[in-house]
Amino acid sequence: MGLLTPERRGTQRFYQERDRVRLQLILRGRRLGFGLRDIREMMDLYDADPTEVTQLQDVIRRGDAKLGELQSQVEELQTIMAEMLELRATMQRRLNRILQGEE
Repeated sequence: MGLLTPERRGTQRFYQERDRVRLQLILRGRRLGFGLRDIREMMDLYDADPTEVTQLQDVIRRGDAKLGELQSQVEELQTIMAEMLELRATMQRRLNRILQGEE
């Protein structure tokens, strides 16, 4: 994807400090759920705007969108957990009745 551009000498690659920083940013972006295309776009903005204003605004916008997605996922998981707990309690009550000879 062209995210890293190490110097090449024959078959060896030599990574500069800039490449190491970019790799850390790539790994952080992936851990936070961003795709490589998103990461590349954010890095391209950094390269295009030395003031970082455009990049920072874009990262904040993308981060807010990702936070919204995560909040939706958390809410969905909480709903599923509540349903599972309710189902488990119902099954446990039924099992208890069976074991006590009530059914």
